[in-house]
Amino acid sequence: MKEMSRYIGILISAVLWLLPFSDIYAAKGDKKDSRKGVDTTSFYYTEPKSVYGFYVDVDLVDPLRSVFSSNRSGFNVSAGLDINHTFMPAVEVGFADIDASEDYSYAVVEVPQSHVYRVSGTYFKVGADFNLLNKKPYRTISPMGYLGFRYVISPYKYEVKDYVVVDAFRGDGKRFSAEGDVLAQWGEVVAGLKTPVFRYLCVGLELHYKTFLHCQKKESFVDDARRIVKQSYAPGFGDFNDGVWGFRYTISYFFHL
Repeated sequence: MKEMSRYIGILISAVLWLLPFSDIYAAKGDKKDSRKGVDTTSFYYTEPKSVYGFYVDVDLVDPLRSVFSSNRSGFNVSAGLDINHTFMPAVEVGFADIDASEDYSYAVVEVPQSHVYRVSGTYFKVGADFNLLNKKPYRTISPMGYLGFRYVISPYKYEVKDYVVVDAFRGDGKRFSAEGDVLAQWGEVVAGLKTPVFRYLCVGLELHYKTFLHCQKKESFVDDARRIVKQSYAPGFGDFNDGVWGFRYTISYFFHL
């Protein structure tokens, strides 16, 4: 709950800070068309249409986290189509390479470890957003306050080295290493804001709530015994136990059609 409150507080603060600087809200004092009651001389004026254009967004959070942590690197970009300033189909592609050794949880009985658990791979999101703000049809670009959803798949590689599993009944430990490819899937609920700050250049904020769906299980052999290799982390999702909240801060450009 503390993590959720922090993200919500950041989102609200950013909304209040961004809107006064938004180019689209600035009073220009231009001439008005009396028939339409709109500013026909504005840079943002256009005839109403079904498809206004598309956004290309670059997330800044992952690269900044990579700068401050040597254990991770990653990026993600997304694109969304503006239909009637209301409905926005969206896709997102990302990559992450993370040393998640501290987050690896395998057995009921845990012992101090000096193991390595690393995951590396891509993730793909597809979904749609619905704009809840005032949607004026004569504006080329519209501020977006939206809710949406995403379906996500992440094919990634994992590597486990020197992990000790303790038998809960016998009390002895066995060390194993394994590597392979798995596929994780999950869904996300999205709440966000996107607003122009200069012409078609925009900034945006998104809060993601992730609901885990499925991750493949792989098998490995330890002392000739078959053992399931559990996963604890996935690129784009994070830690399976406490990675349900995600945050994006984006710089984007709107391509008017």
